[in-house]
Amino acid sequence: MAEASWRFEPQITAPAGIRRHLTSALNQWGVAPRDRDDVMFVLNELVTNVIEHAGTPGEVHVGHDGEVAVIRVIDFSPDIPRLRLSMSEHEPACGLRLVAALSRNWGYVVLPGGKTVWAEVQARSGEAP
Repeated sequence: MAEASWRFEPQITAPAGIRRHLTSALNQWGVAPRDRDDVMFVLNELVTNVIEHAGTPGEVHVGHDGEVAVIRVIDFSPDIPRLRLSMSEHEPACGLRLVAALSRNWGYVVLPGGKTVWAEVQARSGEAP
């Protein structure tokens, strides 16, 4: 399995930097263009959640096996992620609901001093439909 990892600080510019790194990795791994947007969106949402909700530094680990990208985002907050089933008209984003919709599977693991939120997203290699 191909793997890449990055660290980030809880700054508003962090998601853009992580997206640049991920774009490079997806290109290197030959991930089909049709799957890149979903992988990019899920990773961006998970990194943004760390910045907005945990407020801690974070780590990103992405693995690719030719069919699926496994995304793991680690933060240092004990607060568990919440999948909101309904949203008010004043809520700005769908967050984890969209992560759930775009992922084959997702979840979280509580660790001493923090947690890992993970998602498995289709990321086929090659150009064939």
